[in-house]
Amino acid sequence: MVGISLATTVPGANVLLTDLGEAQEIVERNISLARFAKGASVTFQELNWDEALPAPLRNESSALDLVVAADCTYNPDSRYSIPLLH
Repeated sequence: MVGISLATTVPGANVLLTDLGEAQEIVERNISLARFAKGASVTFQELNWDEALPAPLRNESSALDLVVAADCTYNPDSRYSIPLLH
């Protein structure tokens, strides 16, 4: 919901939402119901913190301007998989 909220308020935002595959249906439903700011877009990509980052997220040409983590502390099984940023 945080990423969708950003896309509804920030014109031109290009938001990539990530979550486990089992969340994809509800995320895509929420995306379809939202009204985005002018020029903003939202897409979903499956991401499992216990696996390597998908190639599109490792590519330098797809550098991210902002990373927002929300609800990541609710899954106690994932807390040790979160890489530290230096």
